[in-house]
Amino acid sequence: MIKMELKQKNIIILKFGTECLRYKNENRVDDEIFLHISRKVAELYNQGIQTIIVSSGAVFMGMEKRGLNKKPNDIVELQSLAARGQPALIDLYEQHLSKAGLAGAGQIIVRSEEHTSELQSH
Repeated sequence: MIKMELKQKNIIILKFGTECLRYKNENRVDDEIFLHISRKVAELYNQGIQTIIVSSGAVFMGMEKRGLNKKPNDIVELQSLAARGQPALIDLYEQHLSKAGLAGAGQIIVRSEEHTSELQSH
């Protein structure tokens, strides 16, 4: 039902995981990927198709900003990295989308169920 509704409204959802955004196997962002994504989104837009990008990578961006090579396990540290990385991730998308003549907007959606009890204790 949802798929059909999205099709009728000409909306496509693109999901990118952290590994898609990483340059090869290094701990840095691949700017070419963001440029490629933006160009494809512009092509879809010009065909009358609205695009929603769902992207992981906030923790990775925070790690890059702090110069970390290994992802921590501590939930508080992960939250800190995500908080630092999320604006940078949205900014990268906005920069590249603007090069393709589009404007972007960000919305943060958190998968809260798995960490709810831990988050409440902090």
